[in-house]
Amino acid sequence: MAQDLIVRVRGRAVAPRDLITRIRGRAAASITVTVGSGRNVEPYESVSLQAAASRVPDSWAWEQLDGYPVQLAGSGSARTFVAPATLNGSDLTFRVTATIVGGTPALATIVHHVYPHTMWRKVGNDIAPVVLTV
Repeated sequence: MAQDLIVRVRGRAVAPRDLITRIRGRAAASITVTVGSGRNVEPYESVSLQAAASRVPDSWAWEQLDGYPVQLAGSGSARTFVAPATLNGSDLTFRVTATIVGGTPALATIVHHVYPHTMWRKVGNDIAPVVLTV
């Protein structure tokens, strides 16, 4: 003999098919994410990337989209990198993604311009940046 399953939600009996309909019909959670303005930086400068979200996300992901490759360090909504030394400078483009369960990921992009490194020395048949230490 088959029995009907009854689920209690906030003290009220709900048939499983009604519960599934309610879950499927629920509006997807939304989130927005922002980053500050890009800026001009010097070679070898430590640069911070910081994002903010309209609600606490389940996960953050940062990626570099363009420019001279750099190594990102950090976790969550913040990352840092050291600006590269290049002969012509470089625009570094980064994207952050904030995700919440059941919602659409929110994206934001930021571009930092790294000035050209102006001091170079000849090393064999190549050139290398001169790093000044104080």
